Amino acid sequence: MKALGSRAACVLGAAIAATLSPALAGDNTTFAALPQTGRSGDTTWNMPWQLTPASQASVAQGENTIVSYVPGYGFMRGTMQALRFIYTPLPVGRGRNETVDACQTVVASAAAALGAVRVEASSAGPQTRTPEGYVAPVAFRILYARNTGSENLEVRAGVLSCKVDRAGKILDATA
Repeated sequence: MKALGSRAACVLGAAIAATLSPALAGDNTTFAALPQTGRSGDTTWNMPWQLTPASQASVAQGENTIVSYVPGYGFMRGTMQALRFIYTPLPVGRGRNETVDACQTVVASAAAALGAVRVEASSAGPQTRTPEGYVAPVAFRILYARNTGSENLEVRAGVLSCKVDRAGKILDATA
């Protein structure tokens, strides 16, 4: 599947968001169009546990998730903080950050394989030049479809440090 440009991804993502919650349509958050097939790019990258569905890894790290009724979404699993800010657009950090699109593409591909229905990304601060390219923080919020127990969706949120080369190709993304 050919990757969509930022504008096309934003339009498609906004349409997905509008079907999930009219309150989120029209905000300035960048959304990724989720691919229908496997991951593209670097096949050795593993998404950090903070952005994957809740598991034994998140429990081992001391993370507590709850299931709560969220108007417009139904029953949703997530941390208290992720659930509390579900209607709020991701904040946009100041300063230049050219890593957002490349990092979001990699995270969206990995999240799609885990059942993601929406991936939001936004700059969490300015980029820093490195010998290879740039590194910058990128904030994420991912909604996963869940048909287990009583919850319909699971929300995961976190910030990754994304590294790209000078051409904008992703090198790594870590928590």
